[in-house]
Amino acid sequence: MNFHKLITAVIISAFISVFGANINAQKSSYLPENLTLSFNGTFQPISTSEYRVSSENGLYKAKYDIGAVSDEMRELKNLQMFEGAQLIFALKDVPGSDVYISNTGNLAVLDMKFHYQQEVTVNLFNKHGKLLLTQSFRYASLFGFSPIGEKFIVGTDKNLNVIDLSSKKTTTLESCSQFAFSNDEQLLATAKEGEVKVYEDYLSITHFNTGFTYPRGIAVSNNKDVISVVDKNHLKVYSVGQNELTFENNLPEYFSYRDIRAGNDDRILAGVHYRNNGISKGILHVYNLDGNEYAFEFKETIDGGFIIAGYTETKNIFLIKTDSVGTVQWAKRFLSDQSCFAYSLNLCSDGGFIIGGRIGDYNYDALIIRTDERGNIILGK
Repeated sequence: MNFHKLITAVIISAFISVFGANINAQKSSYLPENLTLSFNGTFQPISTSEYRVSSENGLYKAKYDIGAVSDEMRELKNLQMFEGAQLIFALKDVPGSDVYISNTGNLAVLDMKFHYQQEVTVNLFNKHGKLLLTQSFRYASLFGFSPIGEKFIVGTDKNLNVIDLSSKKTTTLESCSQFAFSNDEQLLATAKEGEVKVYEDYLSITHFNTGFTYPRGIAVSNNKDVISVVDKNHLKVYSVGQNELTFENNLPEYFSYRDIRAGNDDRILAGVHYRNNGISKGILHVYNLDGNEYAFEFKETIDGGFIIAGYTETKNIFLIKTDSVGTVQWAKRFLSDQSCFAYSLNLCSDGGFIIGGRIGDYNYDALIIRTDERGNIILGK
């Protein structure tokens, strides 16, 4: 393959206009400011090592000490809850070993001391440290707060239990292995083997047959019309209004879906894990509602700026250099008569960059692009 004949690097002002003249290391464009993508492809709240756990919106955080640890549980002590930098309450004795914090500052503490009986006790506190209720469940394995944060969800082998912290009432639905709410919590989507089910105000309104044995994640779009679900290697996206499959995507070898979120502008954010030859890393894939796909990776450069690599919906690889506040300094796009995908980015000692990926529409070949510090191709194969 004559790479220099196949791929041409061009500076593109039009491309900059697509992404905007200011790119803040992915955060302002696609990932919410409070989320980051972990090395294994899952989305995690951004928090400092000073805190043990935080709410998804990053506003509420907690510190605690860890006491005795066994195979099934650990002892927590001296929990301190913060709103921003302000301490709002403290618990000297923590009634459990796992902690969840909602976007409104509610706290859930899971007590596993009767794990040998397959029992977990959920202790729910408000943001002032007042115990609201305590409830025990058998064979529970799915936990989490709703987006607004006034409901706590417990999934067992028999039911999905939605606990309303305001009314202290529990709504019971069919069991599932994954769940997701719309932002306003009117829509709830659940996934289990072979099926996605959609509820509006807890009444079933539609369902889809997925063919998935082990769904790994589910998301509801902000407009409440799009349901996205992933298993290890497949993404399926459904329209609630049209009651049909909108598009689907399959990952190539060495890649697996780990997480799924609804993004802004009806985009779908998928956390993907790449693992091969000792390399393990998370990659952000972004899809629009037409099924067009983007993928991104960014790294900080020695001058304090950022270098961003990825590919667009037209399957062209791009490389963007920004300063420390995200203002674009230069951008390159690598054009080809075949589909190209970028999955890794590394910095070289001479200031240049190496992009790793694949090329081909059906039969894939490995792709390596080596550039200088301005993104000009030095080597490609």
